[in-house]
Amino acid sequence: MTGMVTIGQVLRGVLRSLKRSVRKVERARGAWLKAVPNDVAELTQVSGVKDGVLFVVTPSAPLLSELIFYRKPELLRRLAEVDPGLNVRDIRFRLDARR
Repeated sequence: MTGMVTIGQVLRGVLRSLKRSVRKVERARGAWLKAVPNDVAELTQVSGVKDGVLFVVTPSAPLLSELIFYRKPELLRRLAEVDPGLNVRDIRFRLDARR
């Protein structure tokens, strides 16, 4: 019976992948906090990062519009300065009133 994989092997692989994902999100959160002004940091939270896209939520509709239409290019530039290895090429903002 070659090619058989145990549940333990599968779980170890899943846990390794999950740890890498968590570390990447933590790294992205740290870079975000360094890249944005305090007033923006207080009203935003990094919710994830995948394939070069940073996902950020905010409870403020006015701030959401400001981030999307006015600040996004500057924030991408600042993120590249703060942590070039993070390779963020886009930021997707989302309104989250629960925050």
